[in-house]
Amino acid sequence: IHGVGEWLEIIGLGQYENTLIANGFDDTDFLGSNILEDSEIEGIGIKDMLHRKRILESSKLLPPLKPIDQNKLPTSVEDWLKSLRLEHYYDTFKSHGYDSMERVVKLWELELSTVLDISSVGHRRRILASLGDRPAIDKKETTLQTPVNDGEDTPSQNSLVMTDGQDSDESSKQVCRILFICSEMNRGSKRNNIFKTDDLKVTFHLICFQSQSIKDSTIHIRPPHLAHTTGSIRHWRHRPEVLIKGCCNYTSQYLGSTLVKELNGPESTQAGIAKLKLICIFLLQKSSDVIAKIPTIMLSISYRGVKFIDAKSKKVICDHEIANIFCACQDAEHLNFFAYITKDRETAKHYCHVFSVRSLELAGEIILTLGEAFEIAYQMALKEK
Repeated sequence: IHGVGEWLEIIGLGQYENTLIANGFDDTDFLGSNILEDSEIEGIGIKDMLHRKRILESSKLLPPLKPIDQNKLPTSVEDWLKSLRLEHYYDTFKSHGYDSMERVVKLWELELSTVLDISSVGHRRRILASLGDRPAIDKKETTLQTPVNDGEDTPSQNSLVMTDGQDSDESSKQVCRILFICSEMNRGSKRNNIFKTDDLKVTFHLICFQSQSIKDSTIHIRPPHLAHTTGSIRHWRHRPEVLIKGCCNYTSQYLGSTLVKELNGPESTQAGIAKLKLICIFLLQKSSDVIAKIPTIMLSISYRGVKFIDAKSKKVICDHEIANIFCACQDAEHLNFFAYITKDRETAKHYCHVFSVRSLELAGEIILTLGEAFEIAYQMALKEK
């Protein structure tokens, strides 16, 4: 089993891993000849003609994506998206009225980019390849629905620079609640998601190991409750090959990072979240514009680590190797906040990176996905030994 990075390294073009992944060409099960095209990979920044040729020739050795049978459509839009490992788009499809496969098969490039706002060219190519060759639809019969602004297109260049804040009094709890509600409203979520769910409050402890290549597909992972977790969740959200061949992408808002002076497990992560929440509170008291200035990023999670992808430019702005990630957990008070700690190899200092998402369920899923990535990498390291 090979991921995108390993596949590129085999053909001597490992330098393009971030470029492909950031633009949605992030899974080797979906890089066949009917997905990758010369104009597409040139458009994402691979300008060397010989390098493009090598990539395209290698992609022909990968299995092409089999289009769906137009006479026997998938039973649901959600199942179809899951088969493409793009289930995170389901809410977007549903909110724009594409809740049946009969409607989905009428989608074209224009609707994907302008109505559904799927900015990732690789994901659009995957969807179109799955839908296959279809007769062109008369433009007069095509109705474009007005896209709903769900708050996930916050301009990422308006980066919010976090600095150490001040202690807050009891009224800060009320302000924090306001911040949380504003954050939820900004993403169109339901207010009742603030209630705590113990099964979603999952903490992971990572045993340090060096990342190595997987030689075959016989990787067996333990269920969550037997791995590095606390809680009663018994099943991972993804099949192991999803995080080995590709990655799971989640849109989140990045509050920033703070120095961890002393590493004390999850307590240090919780302290980092609390610190950056106080900074947000302090800034919110000065201006309500702070919500709009928090950068939106895509977290791309695989067994090799986590990449930060700028939501607007589609550039990888940060890459954390799995061996340098520690103590990922949700906030104890507001479960839509979560964080993890990394170690800077040059300075040997630890930093806590804090994020927020639209709901506690999504935060729980991200933490669970991180835990599965840890487990896959851990079992792979044991296998190599």
